[in-house]
Parts: sequence; C-alpha cells; structure tokens
Amino acid sequence: MKLLDQVRQKLRLKHYSWATEKCYVAWIERYIFFHKQGIVWRHPNSMGAREVEQYLTHLAVDRHVSASTQNQAFGALLFLYEQVMEMKLGDVAALRARRKQRLPCVLTRDEVKQLLDAVDRVETTEPYGVMCRLMYGAGMRLMEVLRLRVKDVNLERNQIAVRAAKATRIEWCRCRNR
Repeated sequence: MKLLDQVRQKLRLKHYSWATEKCYVAWIERYIFFHKQGIVWRHPNSMGAREVEQYLTHLAVDRHVSASTQNQAFGALLFLYEQVMEMKLGDVAALRARRKQRLPCVLTRDEVKQLLDAVDRVETTEPYGVMCRLMYGAGMRLMEVLRLRVKDVNLERNQIAVRAAKATRIEWCRCRNR
C-alpha cells in the first residue's frame, strides 16, 4: 500500500476529520517534494529529524509562514513518523516562526462617550442605544443582547440572566452602577 494511502487509512481509523486528513496529506506531500533530489525521490523512512528540521526551517525562513501554519505542518509530520511509520522522530530543533504580538485596541472614555452619543442620535425606533450600553457596560456579546428577554433582567439584584451564551449555559451578569 502506498504511503499516503497508509496515512489516510490511519487517520480514518483514528476518526480524524476529512479536513484534517486533506491537510495532513498535503503537508506530507510537500515535505516529500521538498526533499526530492533531481529525479531521485527519497522515502520518509530514509529521512528523520534532521530533514524535518530543514523543512520546518524552510517554511519559517523562506516561505514566511505563520507560527500556526508551521505547527500544523509539524503535526502532520509527527503523525506520519510516529503513527503511520511507527518511528520515533527525536528532538526537532527547527527555527520557529514568530507569533505576531497584537496589542488590544481599547477606546478611551471620550471615544466611548462619542460612540454612545452617536448611537443615540440615530433616528430609529429600534433600541440600539440600550443594546450598545448593555454590550459595553455588561460585556455581553451581540447575540446575547439580541436574545435578552424582559424577565432576564432583575433590577432589584442588578443582574441579567444571559441565556444560550457562548458556553450554552445560563450566566448571571452583575451590572455595575456608574
């Protein structure tokens, strides 16, 4: 049986998703093509950690892939060696791609005030001002605000019941007095 067919079979036995199967096979093919020497193909069982290092370093340095893309390729190659070919790969000390640092974008108090004032000036019968204030003040998501019912608001306890939140459970959100 061909190597890539063995990879597909092993992925299916382990109940990996179709998208993962397609992705892993593509990374393994690229790895094999990368180490092709002229017209001579090298089988992965004749390669090891050194060749994996070379390929991952090539991805980071020459191809400028992101860290998550490089990790995905590494995961595919680990699966090939450890699960399909049942070989220990050993230490792989490839040059790693760097994750970009993203600073959070936070509005100043004046910018928040301008934003909420601008929403209040919108001529509509929809309660956009209330919705924006709930999203900002209580930290609610858009769909949580849209699913909000009158009985979910408890003014005596300054609480809002958030139903069908991201974790699909009821969360109580304590409102702050400002």
